[in-house]
Amino acid sequence: MKKRGKAAAKSAAEGNGSVNKSELIRDMKTKNPGMKVSEIVSGMKEAGHSVSQALVYQALRAGGKKRGRKKGTKVAAPKAVAPKGAFKADLFSSLQAFVNAAGSPSKAMSILKVFCE
Repeated sequence: MKKRGKAAAKSAAEGNGSVNKSELIRDMKTKNPGMKVSEIVSGMKEAGHSVSQALVYQALRAGGKKRGRKKGTKVAAPKAVAPKGAFKADLFSSLQAFVNAAGSPSKAMSILKVFCE
């Protein structure tokens, strides 16, 4: 597959008599910076070239705009994951309620020993 850049597209358009619509779209936008996409489509239609709004958006994006996040925006930090075996807050509060209901930690331990046997 042959790679084609801006210069290759221009030479291909000049060589076989076809028109580089993307280049025409970019030229129209530079001459009239305030034009909306729909106005560009209708202007190209009047000039005898059928283009879609998607082609206009694509041509304008390729004409110098870079993809990616805007300057000054931050990437969200990944959410913290509790390590394996770590106590969860609700488990800890349930354990605390059990010890309080037993009366003391030693009584709670003795209840657990009986329960495990």
